[in-house]
Amino acid sequence: MRPKTFSTYLAALVLGCAAIGCASTGGASGDLLDARAMLDEARMAPGAYRATSQMRDAEAAIAYAEFEERENPGHPLSQHRAQTALDLAARAKEASASPGLPPASAPSPEGGSKTTPVVVGAR
Repeated sequence: MRPKTFSTYLAALVLGCAAIGCASTGGASGDLLDARAMLDEARMAPGAYRATSQMRDAEAAIAYAEFEERENPGHPLSQHRAQTALDLAARAKEASASPGLPPASAPSPEGGSKTTPVVVGAR
């Protein structure tokens, strides 16, 4: 077995730091990963049908922020767009968190109409 040299330890240190740096994404790319994960959670939530417009807004903001990050990585505007996408994804997740009431077009569990008919002129 040959003895470890300083250059071997230095190489291990550099590779270790690079691995840690790649694993801990920050800035715009980290926010975009978080936004994408939140949007996926919102899509799978029980009340997803109630948050379609919020999910559509978040998806558009994420796509725009991803484009901006590819074009201008590290630019403050890229970070701002990523933060906006993250905020919109959080709103979509919050809106879809609970099932709430079924949509108006869904039939009631008891069958029949959900509303009581109104008879005009009746007292």
